[in-house]
Amino acid sequence: MTTLAQLFPQGPRIEEASSTFDDHHTVRRLTEMFGDPSEDFDMTRPRASAQRLSQLVEEAVADAAPAVIPAPPVSARKRRRRRFDGLAMVAASLAVVAVSAAAIVGGVQIANASPADGAMQSLRADEAMIQNAEQAFTSAHERLAARVATSSANGAALRTAIDAARQAPDPRSTQATATIPVLDAALADGVIAEIDRHAAALQGIVLPESVDPYVRGDIDEDSLSEVGVAIDAAQAQLASLDEVTAELRDDRTALDALDAQHVANLEALAVSFTALGAKAIEDNPDADAVLRDAVSNAAAHVVSTKLSGVEGAAAVTAFRDAVVALVTDQAVADEDRAEAERRERENRQQNQQPAPTPTEEPVPPPVDPTTPPVEEPPPAEGGEGVL
Repeated sequence: MTTLAQLFPQGPRIEEASSTFDDHHTVRRLTEMFGDPSEDFDMTRPRASAQRLSQLVEEAVADAAPAVIPAPPVSARKRRRRRFDGLAMVAASLAVVAVSAAAIVGGVQIANASPADGAMQSLRADEAMIQNAEQAFTSAHERLAARVATSSANGAALRTAIDAARQAPDPRSTQATATIPVLDAALADGVIAEIDRHAAALQGIVLPESVDPYVRGDIDEDSLSEVGVAIDAAQAQLASLDEVTAELRDDRTALDALDAQHVANLEALAVSFTALGAKAIEDNPDADAVLRDAVSNAAAHVVSTKLSGVEGAAAVTAFRDAVVALVTDQAVADEDRAEAERRERENRQQNQQPAPTPTEEPVPPPVDPTTPPVEEPPPAEGGEGVL
């Protein structure tokens, strides 16, 4: 091991020659505090070698003893003795008795249970399913039948409205049988044909009838064979209900498709009312503006209803009434115009005739005032002449 004496043979660092500062006071104080370092340093003998250092380490390992960690002080206070709780003991005893009784009762029931009891539970479950299936079928059947009836009634109402709107009494004629066309003949025929097609398709939908109500017969609930026969009957009832329910579901699908096609066809026909109303307004230009707007609005309402349901039939009737009012007002305007033309013609004829020549009345002759008037004798009395 290299010592400091070998590394620094010349001893402590020599101050530079130019430095003249020597703090003897500081050196003396350090010597008093730590001693003279020259006494501990043997410059002629090297420090302990590495072999000696290893030997010291081995001795320390050989004499090593486990460290003893002192245990924490134990409190001198003693644990308090628990008091006897009689209520808790009674409750625990009762709980044990209840569990034991339940176990005993369950074991007795299991031991006394017969195979027929399990079969009866299955039968009751099937009967509950039958009841739900019957109620569901009845409700669906009623709703579907109501839809068919409503569709038929709507078609009949629309047919009546279309037939009534084909023509209307002519307000310009004095004859009771005179009429004016309101609906285009091709349009009316198309609507009637669609109504007939839909009505025929509705007649082709025949709703299935429900199966006979399920009634369990008198059976011995303790007899496994009789309960088994009842279960077979319940299963057969469920199978029959499934069949009629599937048929009803197919009918509903067919009715949905039929109604959708009917609505689309009527909607296409309803669009023609817009042009029909415009033509009515064009043919009656002298009618009041309010009535012309009423016809236009009535035609738009027919288009919006798509000729569907009772609302569509009412819209057709309203359109007919609006057109009749428009034509009636036009007839009044035509009469007023004709009357004005007649008066103007009469006035023109009067202005074209020459003025009459005035006639001269005869002038009586002048009377002479000097000549006395001639008096005529009075007639004789009694009608007799003078002798």
